[in-house]
Amino acid sequence: RNSTDPEIQKVVASGALVPDTFTIKLLADELDSPRYEDGFIIDGVPRTIYQAQNLPFEPDIVIYLAVRDSENIKRLLLRKRADDTEEVIKKRLFIYHKETTPVLDFYRAGGKLLEINGEPPVEVIFKDILQKLNLKWEVGSENVEGEIVDVRKNPISHFGAKRVYFPTSNFPFLKHDYY
Repeated sequence: RNSTDPEIQKVVASGALVPDTFTIKLLADELDSPRYEDGFIIDGVPRTIYQAQNLPFEPDIVIYLAVRDSENIKRLLLRKRADDTEEVIKKRLFIYHKETTPVLDFYRAGGKLLEINGEPPVEVIFKDILQKLNLKWEVGSENVEGEIVDVRKNPISHFGAKRVYFPTSNFPFLKHDYY
């Protein structure tokens, strides 16, 4: 989303997804860095079966935040980004249902999908994720790296799993970046 490549910007602005091969290459290049040796969390990849089958790693767990389309539209319009018109959002949701739903089935069949209700307040969702992963979170605790001041800005710090990702960008507060 932050690419300076005009072709990528044009694709994103239209509501379409960046081509699979580009996404996989970008991800592989980024994850080649030593800073990811201890693990990482990815939001928004994979979105297609091709991406799921060609990731440069095997995820330990996949967290799916289930949100109704009407709620997604409402949340995304609140971001007030130039490419977040109702028409573009509906196009993204159509593409999502067509291409990403099979990815959920792929990981569900492999026993790696953790489904979470993504509609309650952020703090409730965060606690639900921690509970389902059997993790405890204490701000400032010595067994957690860093602190969370506002979970909307940094909702997740470090899970026991090394590779965790969110297959959709249903949560507008999640950065489209590598954690």
